[in-house]
Amino acid sequence: MSKIGRILAEGYLQKGILPLSAKIILDIVRKIIGENMPLVKVNMLAGKTPEFKKAVFDCIHQGLIDAFGIADWDRFQRIEEFDKTNWEAPEGKTENFMIIELTIFPGRSREQKKCAIEKITGLLCEKLGIPATDVFIVMNEPPLENWGMGGNQK
Repeated sequence: MSKIGRILAEGYLQKGILPLSAKIILDIVRKIIGENMPLVKVNMLAGKTPEFKKAVFDCIHQGLIDAFGIADWDRFQRIEEFDKTNWEAPEGKTENFMIIELTIFPGRSREQKKCAIEKITGLLCEKLGIPATDVFIVMNEPPLENWGMGGNQK
């Protein structure tokens, strides 16, 4: 459940608009879904230093903390590097062009997603000097039934 959804639901509950059973359901949804579990995949040209790659991870993670409210420990991130023969980008992109894929639990609002895109892009610009035009972000939201963790379907 998104932070906004949770705030709205709690507000309705406080005003007596939601029945008590809705509070119980809300608590169960919080425990099952939580605010966590973004999976991050970064595609970029090979050759970056370990420090650069760690900074990319940190920028993306901080953006997700700020936008989605995930916990600091919630780091499921990987980088896939490509040599120039296996990488093609539009004209005008620099050696720092990257494609960031975020696979997230469903339910986050358009505003939260917009915030994540802006925060991640802003941090990559600020911390690493990557032009905003070199940051391409796509979010995938598979239904919970398509998630399996620890041998259990969500």
